[in-house]
Amino acid sequence: MNTSIIKIILKEKLKVLFLALCSIFVCLSELAVPAFISIFVDDIITPHESSSFIIYLIAFVGLSIFAIIANYVQNVYSAAICGQAINNLLLYVINHIKKVPCKFFYKYEPSMLARRIDDDVVDIVMFVLGNMAIFFSAILNAAGVIVLVYRISYIWVVILFLLICLYILYFSYIGKRLKAIYKEYRISTNYYFSKISEFVINIKSIKSHSAELYFLRKIESSLSKYYIANIKRAKVSFFLSNNRSILNSLFYMSLFSVGTYQVFYSIITVGQFVSLIGYFNIIITSVSFFINLEDYYQNASVASNRLTEILEEKADCKGSLSVSKISTVEIVNLNKSFEGRSIISNFNYKFSAGNTYCIEGPNGTGKSTILSILIGLEKPDAGDILFNSISFKTLNFDEIRKNHIAVCEQTPFITEDSLYKNLFFDEHLEKIIVKDKYGVLPKSNNIENKKIIPEQLSGGERQRISLLRAILKDASLILLDEPTSALDKDGVKLFLNVVNELSKDKIIIIVSHDKNIISNCSHVIHL
Repeated sequence: MNTSIIKIILKEKLKVLFLALCSIFVCLSELAVPAFISIFVDDIITPHESSSFIIYLIAFVGLSIFAIIANYVQNVYSAAICGQAINNLLLYVINHIKKVPCKFFYKYEPSMLARRIDDDVVDIVMFVLGNMAIFFSAILNAAGVIVLVYRISYIWVVILFLLICLYILYFSYIGKRLKAIYKEYRISTNYYFSKISEFVINIKSIKSHSAELYFLRKIESSLSKYYIANIKRAKVSFFLSNNRSILNSLFYMSLFSVGTYQVFYSIITVGQFVSLIGYFNIIITSVSFFINLEDYYQNASVASNRLTEILEEKADCKGSLSVSKISTVEIVNLNKSFEGRSIISNFNYKFSAGNTYCIEGPNGTGKSTILSILIGLEKPDAGDILFNSISFKTLNFDEIRKNHIAVCEQTPFITEDSLYKNLFFDEHLEKIIVKDKYGVLPKSNNIENKKIIPEQLSGGERQRISLLRAILKDASLILLDEPTSALDKDGVKLFLNVVNELSKDKIIIIVSHDKNIISNCSHVIHL
């Protein structure tokens, strides 16, 4: 299992140690209850004063309360530390994948990848921490039961050993089948979830194209696989869960035959006879845990391998240099291909501040790809991009994107939040208003509180917000991909006025087929 993942999970060493101590207290309380019952039963069989009974009753109630509190503290603390570890590991994975190239995400269906990461993180954390308290308790309980049962009668150690061997053999046979079936069940569950997610995310487009029946059939097909896998799992789980019932029956048969004989001939006391039931349940619970531990490990190991596969994905190479303002951008011998097909070949161009550039051409000629390369989301196969004569390979693109580049996407990204948060995610309203040199903000006093629901916005509304976001960033390089495709005439007119004003000291690069934009730009690049 990946050691870096384990280190993150065990980050809070003192909390982990406290969890182990809690498990010891739980173990002692569990072992003490049958032992106390044995003494109590033997004592009440013979006549005693009522005060003696009250003392035993108070002691038993106290012991029971202690056991409940110990279990409660262990469970709550375990949930808290596991929850914190899950958060830490998830943030670690998310912080890593935000650094990897965008092409990494092309390999996965988004919702399925998110579900997979969440499942894997939970499986690993629960194996390491969730099982830790049980592991300590199981060892101590098993050792404690053997010692206590041996003190009652060695015959019961032999009986328990034979019953446990029988239990392990039966479990091994059923467990192997369950493991294969559970894997099939999990895959079908993830697949079913991804199809539901695909339907919900694209519901507007699905309705637009009257494709409901096609997607419903995909969901039904995934549901059918999930249903079959779930039935298989339920069948094998039934026999597995009844394994313990069968074992209980064999134990009680032994107890009522051998135990009755021993009580009758005073080999063991009545109290010891009763306590054997408690000891049996404790040791079977411990043995069950150890039998399942291999499956828990295999499950966690698979999860760890899948998570490691993501964490080993190389991050974007990040330089350390920065610039105060982007004055020139030069593309030198740029080459880019996708899946063996050349999109851009030996492309050269220089952009300078104070100009607007329009890139136009047929679909598939690499217009949007050039913008993605300029913002650092895609890497060229060959060639260089020079910002103020500095190679992009030596620049800190996180800082460049944050402070010097503004983007308006062809499909604008809008999040469910207030309008001003959508305009600039990490700045206060007052700072945004100061940057509004061109008076483009809505003249509404409710901009800070107005909640935006992305699904309720029209294409034009989305595009206006995206344009506002790019304008208000006051960046020195502005990249606009089909910025007026959803705007009306008034919107296009306003956009052109703002672009003309912005272009005095900035580099503006627009990808567009709009003749109004092409004629308004100082330079046109034909691809």
